[in-house]
Amino acid sequence: IRRRALEIAQNANMFAPFFNPPTHVGDPAGPGRICPGDTGGVNITGPAVADPVEGVIFITSHSGCGSVTLAPGVESPLDGPEQTGVTHSDWARSRSGRGRGRGRGGGPPTSLDGLSVFKGPLGRISAIDLNTGEYLWVIPHGDAPEDQQERIRNHPLLQGVEGVQANQGRRGHSAMVATPTLLLASGQISDGTPNLFAIDKRTGERVGSVELPGGTRYGMSSWVHEGKQYVVIQLNDGLAVMGLPGS
Repeated sequence: IRRRALEIAQNANMFAPFFNPPTHVGDPAGPGRICPGDTGGVNITGPAVADPVEGVIFITSHSGCGSVTLAPGVESPLDGPEQTGVTHSDWARSRSGRGRGRGRGGGPPTSLDGLSVFKGPLGRISAIDLNTGEYLWVIPHGDAPEDQQERIRNHPLLQGVEGVQANQGRRGHSAMVATPTLLLASGQISDGTPNLFAIDKRTGERVGSVELPGGTRYGMSSWVHEGKQYVVIQLNDGLAVMGLPGS
């Protein structure tokens, strides 16, 4: 499996360097590859958080190569009637596609018999020791849809293989806050319901969860008022405040 995955990754140019330049429309080499993707890796929508007492930083990130081509600005399909400018740049983005299945325009395959060539988790939260630079643990960001997990569990290539992680997490980024005892992180469970997860900072084990009123973005914060602890969570369309019971 590893050998075939490496061959696919090499043929699809998934080992492209960071800041790999895009190609022009019509280039026989095809679209320029960007890994971990223009929205992959880390992003401002999911800021890292740190525990200065323990010396640990928690980072949310995800994988997903993308493809980019450029076209003359005057021919860009991104222009539309709502555009307010009257000038064009020399070059503009033409198209983009995520690295799943086959590349756009009939490019080389980027999956292995329906399996991602990324070992995963595709969406994740990582804990890194700031004193040594070592990873303490890596866990999935939320839960992948159940049908995706079943596809991995039942895939013929993986039968009898030990240590297969069916839950690859979700693409996107988690909102997080570190408290003295826990890491609180947003995510979705397998049916897509947004949740707030309580995670053991030392082991990465999920020790509790509660449903959220909507999806999250950017960060969250924790406050104490009159002896009671609250968590303020930024949603896609507003704010939610939750009080921690027993505090």
